[in-house]
Amino acid sequence: MSRSRSRLRWMVVTLTVALLAALAGPVQAGEKGRGPDREISVMTRNLYFGADLTPVVLADTPEALQTALFGAFGQAQGSNFPLRMDAVAGEIADSGAVLVGMQEVATWSINGVVVSDFTNLVIQGLANRGLSYEAVAVAPGFQFAAPIPGVGLAGLTISDVILARTDLSPSELKVENPQTGRYTTQVVLQTPIGPVPFPRQWAAIDAKVRGMKFRFVTTHLESLDLGPVAGIRQAQAAELLMSPTSPLNTTKRPVVLVGDFNSQVTDPGDAIDQFLSAGFTDAWAVAGVGPGFTSGHDANLADPADLLDNSRIDFITVRGGPVVEAAAVVDTALSPGPALRPLWPSDHGGMMATLELKPK
Repeated sequence: MSRSRSRLRWMVVTLTVALLAALAGPVQAGEKGRGPDREISVMTRNLYFGADLTPVVLADTPEALQTALFGAFGQAQGSNFPLRMDAVAGEIADSGAVLVGMQEVATWSINGVVVSDFTNLVIQGLANRGLSYEAVAVAPGFQFAAPIPGVGLAGLTISDVILARTDLSPSELKVENPQTGRYTTQVVLQTPIGPVPFPRQWAAIDAKVRGMKFRFVTTHLESLDLGPVAGIRQAQAAELLMSPTSPLNTTKRPVVLVGDFNSQVTDPGDAIDQFLSAGFTDAWAVAGVGPGFTSGHDANLADPADLLDNSRIDFITVRGGPVVEAAAVVDTALSPGPALRPLWPSDHGGMMATLELKPK
């Protein structure tokens, strides 16, 4: 993608968000995403921990695994975490989202010392823009540590996190009852050094906006769906929908369910189809324009011709009352030219939606 085309793409998104805000009515400075008619803007954003794990999964000897781990660590560290997370903070600020479901939220450590925490980087980026946000629910998932030559013991934790804006009055946004959980069905990677579980999880909070109560849930469902791990994603979606202890089933409030579902509406019986069949409404289908793709950037985030042209797998869905008024894909072009890396903050785009909260 040329520099001018990249800028044009972000300008289109920015103008779209601005237009949606204008259509929602006049607001005062700092009041995006909230208003007297009980509107709220929300976002889902896969942050991408920074590396392609395919060579790690395919490694069949300890030596091959060590090489793959070294390559993955280098690719991740070279993706410029601070720049990427600051771009995500900018997207949140521009969208006016007051609740954000984030997936692939990485915490990297070396010899037990945290060297990069994506949650803190995003919160700091928002603070630099004069906005106050807090992680109100954190659901740790995949955890792994391995020695990296010349580096030490490199550790990685991948979590799902809900951010909430904290500089609003309690009448405008009140958040309580954080909950987290893991799916009982999960992938177990068979590696030369033994099995490594790769759990997936969900996080939830209860929120109230100008007297209207709802539950906000974010999740990241399994991406692998071949061979011995076929059907795991669908089983996780079924667990979220049917388990008596699921956050979807322990409330009578309306629900806003967001996340990386790793499935498409064109895949009958897959996760998003399961949610839609269970009464959830796809925000993009109501208010989005065009294909709404959220996937397609290369793993190294460096291909200048790399478009979000692969699939729509990141969703905002609602059940039980919220009315979708607007939806937009957000995807920031970072660097000024194709020779620099990264060009994108993630291998995904994000999605935002403005909802009007109504009684059931």
